Amino acid sequence: MQDIEYSKLVATLVEQSSVAAVLNYLANSEEPELAEVAAELQGNLLLDPDNNQKVFFVYTEINDEGEQEQFQEFVMNKDDEVLVFIAWLFFSFFEVKHRETYAAVNRTYTQPKRS
Repeated sequence: MQDIEYSKLVATLVEQSSVAAVLNYLANSEEPELAEVAAELQGNLLLDPDNNQKVFFVYTEINDEGEQEQFQEFVMNKDDEVLVFIAWLFFSFFEVKHRETYAAVNRTYTQPKRS
């Protein structure tokens, strides 16, 4: 995907009202890789059961013993803007740096502070 196409895509995704809307948009994409990622993410994003403020991506992998093991990866806080999700998605699945995703919509990415 060219830089201009990527910038247009990110700009369109940022206009979506929610993570679900972003996933729906990507699921209908003509780019098969984007549609596959959207399909994988749908139903695998969960709110933290303890406080419902953090969104996690839940997935399974086969461990060294050949057994399936479930993992959770922090994605974003529930009230974060949708751009946080978009940057996570492109970094996690396509190795596009967060700063490049933010730059595509003329925004500056700042590294979150560790707590």
